[in-house]
Amino acid sequence: MKHRIMIIVALAGLLLIGGGVSADAQANKADRLKEAIKAAKKAERESKKAEKGVKSSEDVATHVQKLGTVDTRYLFGVATSFADSLTYVTMVAPVDSMVYDMNTKAPLGLDLYTLSFRNFLEAQGLKGYICSTFVYKTEKEAERRLTAICKRVNKKKRTRLASADGFIYHRIATDYIYTNAGEGASGQTNQ
Repeated sequence: MKHRIMIIVALAGLLLIGGGVSADAQANKADRLKEAIKAAKKAERESKKAEKGVKSSEDVATHVQKLGTVDTRYLFGVATSFADSLTYVTMVAPVDSMVYDMNTKAPLGLDLYTLSFRNFLEAQGLKGYICSTFVYKTEKEAERRLTAICKRVNKKKRTRLASADGFIYHRIATDYIYTNAGEGASGQTNQ
């Protein structure tokens, strides 16, 4: 409301320009009033954005309550590189109490599971791999999808499968999973 009053005053000032003042002074005054109008409009837009962006602590609390955990999900990973002919796959691993968003039913922190797989490969001296983590409700579904991926890789003449021995997915603590209500992810796993 305060900004609208400033705009009205600035417009009134523009209308009052003239009468006994040189043309240069009138142009200078008009330029200053136009700048004031622009500044007032910008301030009004920013205040509207700030009003929309402010969330109360109640909004944050309701978002946290919308997170849920599931009993067990089955994960496996696939890593491939454009510079290497090997495609690495992990075994299907059960992960207890994965956190998911109740609205979208999507698992949270999936990027951290993928990051842990990539870090494992880099520790083995395998850099530059693109990693993916797949999540399924049942072990049978996960095994079926893993078998399909392996068949597809074996059809290609320029790639071979290799096992990522030694890597096992572990549950990632909810403290490290970033949500809009949280502080942020550190990328550490709870082993």
